[in-house]
Amino acid sequence: MTTRARGDDAGAAVLEYVGILLAVAALVVVVAGTVGPFRPVVAEAASCAWDTVLGGGGGDCGGTGDDGTDDSRAADLLDRLDDLALYASSGSETADLAQQVRDAVDAGHLDLAESLLDQLALYEDLVGTDPRGQYLSTLFGASDSEFLALREEGTIYVDGGAYNTTYFQLDDPPGGGVVVMDYFIDSGTSGGLLKGDDRDHQDPLRGDVPLDESRMMLVVDLETGRGQVYVTETCTAGIRVCNEPRPNVLDGSIWSNDTGTRPLIPILPNDFDIANQFTFTNVDGGFQLQYDALNGIIPVGSVDGTVSVHVDGDGNLAIGEDDRDNYPSIGTYYYSQPGETQVVEQREQEGVVCGALPVNIC
Repeated sequence: MTTRARGDDAGAAVLEYVGILLAVAALVVVVAGTVGPFRPVVAEAASCAWDTVLGGGGGDCGGTGDDGTDDSRAADLLDRLDDLALYASSGSETADLAQQVRDAVDAGHLDLAESLLDQLALYEDLVGTDPRGQYLSTLFGASDSEFLALREEGTIYVDGGAYNTTYFQLDDPPGGGVVVMDYFIDSGTSGGLLKGDDRDHQDPLRGDVPLDESRMMLVVDLETGRGQVYVTETCTAGIRVCNEPRPNVLDGSIWSNDTGTRPLIPILPNDFDIANQFTFTNVDGGFQLQYDALNGIIPVGSVDGTVSVHVDGDGNLAIGEDDRDNYPSIGTYYYSQPGETQVVEQREQEGVVCGALPVNIC
């Protein structure tokens, strides 16, 4: 029979305790790594990791109970995931998110699995909207490396220059839903030179609105911090002449040397162009947008302003600071559940003279 001194027991206990700490640290790193850009759930996942290693109850993680009810819930969650499998397998990031759901279910962390599954269901729902949902599949589905490459590409022209798009990343995403800001122009108040969109306020994703019936559309995923700017071409009224949108910059600069783009009425040589400026920064529970955007034809005059949005304590999106021009019309919408839209604001534009000039003469 092997005997061990009391001092040996103490040493073993210390080594066992150190081993537990190392296991917890490794598990937290793994969980945080697999969660990827879904940062708001990392803390919850790490808490579940501690709970798993130390052998505690399920808590908010939704641990498996003895009465079989959690087994039934786990099966229901996996059934929901199977219903989303087509979209979950179509993009690298969403496939990773689907795997996180499976891993959480296997570990008995059902609340975590459900929150991840809700996020995946929201993505599939928004991508499935027609006709604009197709433009969101890359935003939600690209892997981290693919999304970084898109950001580094800068302004990306699509459909022969009919619109462009630029991707960006919030450093500290607050979590919770997708925000869309929709900017469009009424021809009757556009000064008679440029063609407007000639529509009323509609849900930009669920309202059956073609992309070319918005001057700009800004999309921000509060869960991952990923965002996307769309700007469409400008056309003249009467005899239709169109020019592609100006390049977009996110660093505060004014000029862009974007090869192949140039105003229809040029004031600069070569490919230099006055750019659309967008700056996105974090605020508590949301983000702040500063913008200065021009049409693609006339090289002077712009619409600009600063606005902040945040998710309040009731889970609704709210407008904070706001000094935007009263031109063009602006709608802000919040998507936090599949099939649901929160209309945050629907601002009617004033005429271009009263709404967009830096000096109020009206």
